[in-house]
Amino acid sequence: MGRAGRVNALDGFRGGVDNARPRVRILFVNANHSPAYGGVERWMIDAASGLATRGHRTVLLGRPGTPWLAAAAAAGARVRGDIHGTWAQRVLRVRKGMIAELSSRIADINTNIVNLEASTAGADSHARIDMTVEISDLKHLEKVMKSIRGVEGVLGVERAAR
Repeated sequence: MGRAGRVNALDGFRGGVDNARPRVRILFVNANHSPAYGGVERWMIDAASGLATRGHRTVLLGRPGTPWLAAAAAAGARVRGDIHGTWAQRVLRVRKGMIAELSSRIADINTNIVNLEASTAGADSHARIDMTVEISDLKHLEKVMKSIRGVEGVLGVERAAR
């Protein structure tokens, strides 16, 4: 009996580059500037290295001279030490304080942000911000979405497919 209904993302991949799959460019951003680093930074280094061996283009972006960025470079990962000052404003070109306001509104309704990824969508100062939040039920999700819609500059909010 086969494995009906279950597909493994690595089926058919046995190392090296699988030319049948599209390549992606991935930017890992971490503004940690402390002399110590831990699990998140190690995960980023491992993920970037693993994806690069599979043919994807990865770059780790951090503050110059930080130990975690040096460790990433020593591991063979592509790195850029280009975070200076307020990284969100420089990378996203969204209005100043927008991410802080989003975070504050979500925290005000007792909700945790599990993951946040942001990227620019062009020279028009538009950006895409993807958030994973912990919710208890559909009513809670609707409350979070309504709160986010109330932030100045938010053009739309939608629930991602599971």
